[in-house]
Amino acid sequence: MLGFFVIVICMMQFSFVEVQQSEFNRTGLEQYLSSNANTLKYEFIRLRQLVEVANPNRKSLINQLKKCRIQYKKLEGFTGYYFSYSERDLNGPAIPVVEEEPESKFVRPPHGLQVIEEMIFQKEIPKKELTEEVDFVIKLTEKLAQTFTTLRPYEYQLFDILQLRTVKVYTIGVNHFDCQSLKTGHAETIASLNSLKEILKASYAHADFSKLFATIDSTTNFIKEQEKHTGKEKEFDYFTLYKNYFIPLNTQLIAVRNATLKSGAKNIRALNLNARTIFEKDAYNTYFFTKMQLNKSNAYLPLLGKILFFDPILSKDNSVSCSSCHKPELAYTDGMPRAIGFLLHDTLPRNTPTLLNAALQRNLFHDARALVLEDQAKTVVQNEREMHGDFGEVVKKLRQSDEYRKLFAKAFSGTKDTSITEGGILTALAEFQRTLLSFDSRFDKAIRGQENDLSADEINGYNLFMGKAKCGHCHFAGLFNGTTPPLYTESEFDVIGVPAQNKKPYTLDADPGRYSVFKNAELFYAFKTPTIRNTEVTGPYMHNGVFKTLEEVIDFYDVGGGVGLGINLPGQTLPSDKLNLTALEKKQLILFIKSLTDTSEVVYFNQPLPAMDDINSPLNSRKSRGY
Repeated sequence: MLGFFVIVICMMQFSFVEVQQSEFNRTGLEQYLSSNANTLKYEFIRLRQLVEVANPNRKSLINQLKKCRIQYKKLEGFTGYYFSYSERDLNGPAIPVVEEEPESKFVRPPHGLQVIEEMIFQKEIPKKELTEEVDFVIKLTEKLAQTFTTLRPYEYQLFDILQLRTVKVYTIGVNHFDCQSLKTGHAETIASLNSLKEILKASYAHADFSKLFATIDSTTNFIKEQEKHTGKEKEFDYFTLYKNYFIPLNTQLIAVRNATLKSGAKNIRALNLNARTIFEKDAYNTYFFTKMQLNKSNAYLPLLGKILFFDPILSKDNSVSCSSCHKPELAYTDGMPRAIGFLLHDTLPRNTPTLLNAALQRNLFHDARALVLEDQAKTVVQNEREMHGDFGEVVKKLRQSDEYRKLFAKAFSGTKDTSITEGGILTALAEFQRTLLSFDSRFDKAIRGQENDLSADEINGYNLFMGKAKCGHCHFAGLFNGTTPPLYTESEFDVIGVPAQNKKPYTLDADPGRYSVFKNAELFYAFKTPTIRNTEVTGPYMHNGVFKTLEEVIDFYDVGGGVGLGINLPGQTLPSDKLNLTALEKKQLILFIKSLTDTSEVVYFNQPLPAMDDINSPLNSRKSRGY
């Protein structure tokens, strides 16, 4: 009998050990991170030693900087997830960060690997400044190494980071976005992917990840093979890399996550980590981008917003609706260089942007002055040059309609207030815009593996977009706008030097852009980077509509923006180097851009507007879409 209990106890102990071996090893992960942060510190110390010599050797500095970057990539993801400021100081763009507060003049200087890279590639290496910058980063890595020892990460956060890293690696890693002089994006991507294996081994000592690891190996092998054949005559194949390798890799990560955590990812961030690809609307959570709402509205709310969108009752004289400028047949633009104003013979200062995917950006309007869709709608309705509406009067008019009263009651059923209010109007308009998601273009379907009807020229156009043409450095793959992956918490603002007219002599357009919102000199002529989805049908282009065709837009970037046209613009953030695109490459770029056209989510309104209770009310004569 005693022997029986001994056997049972031994079996229980053995079973317990097996469970423990497959559990999350938080200490192992912390040790991995801390150890690699220390190694990164020593790589920077070695770089400093090379800077200290009498005549620093540029080649030696470059080779050591490459080692620093490769080592940094083992930590990337964790720094961005937990320490956003440290991430920026380690590897942020080499441009100042403007504090966007009213009347603030504070500009945070850039730091880190990209700043060091620029210094090393200068004609005369600024030894003093380079030494100070390396010292700054050494101190930062010391703090990181200490912090990582007591990080205490949750298990779900580990999988968040692994999946977010794969998105970052593909969108702004493999295409040399953060190493534009070194051009080591391919090697760094291989290092990043291999570190996924190291991280999982450190976190789960005895778990079986063989299938995932095999997918990682096949991905890195593809990158190595591509490097052998990529050159002047052949672009790196970013299309196949994502379609045949990154989709299976993410699919495997989702499977491992679900098997390990026994549940899918929590849908609490911009990117839905349960989605297979970044080229589908289910990959993005519209409530994260422009307003932190976790519960979706009922079906009547966007329907109400749709009716209000086409109803000119929001304007002062019931003649102009939202759809007067955002025309459905033009992907919710108006086909004009600049919008036509409410007042007679009045032309507004800027081009009308598309509303398709407008919900998937951090800021709204060309100068990004609105942070939420509700504020965007309110600004337009109240602007005397756009709709000249007054919400007090609008509410009074809507309340004269039993149809509208019933629509609002249904739309806000279960809430504290089901009556017609200003807030209700704005919420409905915003909810309608959140439904306008466009992710079923021919390109989307092809890269998702659903269809195979892209031509070789269209695919090469995408590869050029991500590679030689550097379009993907601002219009990030997936959304193809300037909202920065993988966290999507920041928007890109660029000074590209848009001219006032498309002819010589070129002069800079006088619109101050973002400066009109925050009076900081660094923001002069800066504009939000828009999406290129559906641009086939949304011309003319740029904030002032100066370019009529996509060919003109490509030519503008090919010469180096405004500076390339001869405009004196010291603050231009767009690189002024010529891209040297051939005629065929320009054609292929445009073919790719046109393959992103998808107006399947465009909606029309072909029914009578809600009538007023008084059959003799002049409001009953108003027309859908206005005049």
